[in-house]
Amino acid sequence: SIQKSLEISKVSGNLGDRLGQGQAPRAPKRRMIGYIPALIFLGIAQYLPQRPDVRKRITKNRLWKAQFFLHPVIIGGLVSAALSSEGDSLTAFYAMCLTPFAFNFAVEPWDLPTDSVFKMFFYFHHIAPIVACFNPKVRQDSLNFTVPVAHGLLFGHVWFLHTMGNLEHWGWIKKMDWFWAYELTGFFVHTFWFWAVFFSQNMYAGISTSSYIFSAFRLLLPVLLQYIGRWGLYLRLLQLAGWPEPPYVGYDEFETKKTAVEAGSLVLGAALAGSGAHFFGSSYLQA
Repeated sequence: SIQKSLEISKVSGNLGDRLGQGQAPRAPKRRMIGYIPALIFLGIAQYLPQRPDVRKRITKNRLWKAQFFLHPVIIGGLVSAALSSEGDSLTAFYAMCLTPFAFNFAVEPWDLPTDSVFKMFFYFHHIAPIVACFNPKVRQDSLNFTVPVAHGLLFGHVWFLHTMGNLEHWGWIKKMDWFWAYELTGFFVHTFWFWAVFFSQNMYAGISTSSYIFSAFRLLLPVLLQYIGRWGLYLRLLQLAGWPEPPYVGYDEFETKKTAVEAGSLVLGAALAGSGAHFFGSSYLQA
């Protein structure tokens, strides 16, 4: 009908405007400035091992301990706020506020391998929330409020492992007792994230398949960095150790099982959300 054609035209036209056909693209310089604090903390992290006295003062500080415990709230909240903001300046502000927490104020475990492949995965994990703040495709889709909310929940869930580690260290819980609760929550978070991403994509009627796939990849990039980073660093540790048979010194049953279950959760969540988004998207166009 004429009404449906007008709706599709309006959605496609708005997408074209945001992709730069009707307005100037977002200034990349401001996005690059937002990464400067990450480089600073990366440099400090290489320096701290040479100053154990300084590192000890940081880790003994109650505020540092509090921020570590609250990583899921702080990081998830700031990612969501950055994606909900209007204008590059405010986005850069939120990203710069997030950076010291994402890098744990430059404090790294004492026994990190110097292996370059491990370091790559390790920093993928830490840089991912910052990349999410500046992902231009996410920012374009953030007109749909579910997208920033979904990102906040996903990154909060990922970084909740720091909170669980604290609780286990204090003797309040055993992580393995909460394994399936954590993974089931993760499945719902993954499904919601993919639903938000693919549902908003389905609203953009009229774009080509290649544009759809490219847009989806850009939305996925920070999440891929986050998960590939945290899976890769653990698997690389095992590889460097010669793939020892459990139980071995430092064996972590939670981490060992988490990688496979989490990967399956992402795939199943994507399939379920994609199917639902396709159905509701088709219903939307037929309404």
